[in-house]
Amino acid sequence: MTDAEPSSATSADSSCAAVCSTSATAAEASPPLSSVCSACGGPTASISSPPPWTDAYNLLACRPIRTPAINAPTQTNTHHPRPRPPAPPRPPVTPPYHFETPTKRISSPDDIRRFHSSAAGRHFPGFVAALSHSVRGRKISDPVPPLPQTVTSLLSLLQALTSWIDDYHFLPFIFGSAHLIDHKYMKPKSIHNQDILDNFSHEYMYLACVAFVKKVKKGVFAEHSPMLDDISAVPTWSKVNSGMLKIYKAEVLEKVPIMQHFVFGSLIKWQAKR
Repeated sequence: MTDAEPSSATSADSSCAAVCSTSATAAEASPPLSSVCSACGGPTASISSPPPWTDAYNLLACRPIRTPAINAPTQTNTHHPRPRPPAPPRPPVTPPYHFETPTKRISSPDDIRRFHSSAAGRHFPGFVAALSHSVRGRKISDPVPPLPQTVTSLLSLLQALTSWIDDYHFLPFIFGSAHLIDHKYMKPKSIHNQDILDNFSHEYMYLACVAFVKKVKKGVFAEHSPMLDDISAVPTWSKVNSGMLKIYKAEVLEKVPIMQHFVFGSLIKWQAKR
């Protein structure tokens, strides 16, 4: 055992010397070294520090390497729709104006189908949706730019008609739900909070409609207004608004007992039979 010990020490010294000599050779082309070998105490080579930052580095030419996503799909069918071309400009309406006396034209399901297949029937739901979008997130008391006298007179007439609103009038619920889209505090279920109805019905049309329904109808709200009660369970006002537009098209614009009172004139034209 005593003869083996010097042999082991000699081999360790020779191995360490080889490592140190290799390190010394590498150190000749490297900056001064600061680390030492833990076995013999000799200097060891270390990785040279990177060169100092210069303007030669171009950040725009660098391309970062991203780690691939876990379980990323190997084949995707991503569709990038082309931008829709702008609508052609409509010619301005100039005098002399050619107005027509409004008349009722719908009296049967065939008339309903003819209306929806016409240009007026296709554009009218979009017109209602555009009006709804124009009041998103707004209150009744929000300021508006100066309006022409004709529009002011029309708004005064509509304001007088609000006292006749009942639950069978649908448009106030569409525009009212648009008022409350993205509201920070009030949700569709807030219609069951009487304090909210009392304090905010003058600012939001939907709350005003619900408050009026509760005023003219007595009893349990879920019994006399089951549809409004069901709608209050919808999580967001945007879903309420989109659902209201769908219901308006199906339950108002496609029902003969309602559409028989729809009048046509120079703006909303009736398409005659060919």
